[in-house]
Amino acid sequence: MKKALVLIKVEPGKEESVFNEMTKKEFVVDAKIVFGDYDVVVTITYEKEQDLESLILNNIGTVDGVKSTMTLIIAKEQGKE
Repeated sequence: MKKALVLIKVEPGKEESVFNEMTKKEFVVDAKIVFGDYDVVVTITYEKEQDLESLILNNIGTVDGVKSTMTLIIAKEQGKE
């Protein structure tokens, strides 16, 4: 399973609703509301590049309040608890 970070810019006042929608998606394994250039950051899982394209275009980009996204494909990861 591959992972990517999706940085999401949200319409003002829609941060909480976009965050809540993202947490309902089965491919989202982590979600955060953040301060800065982006408003919500999610970690997603996918099998192949075509899946990633579909997830971004059809499942994240269509959520009410999402203005734009930037996707960062994770090359290597080490988690700490």
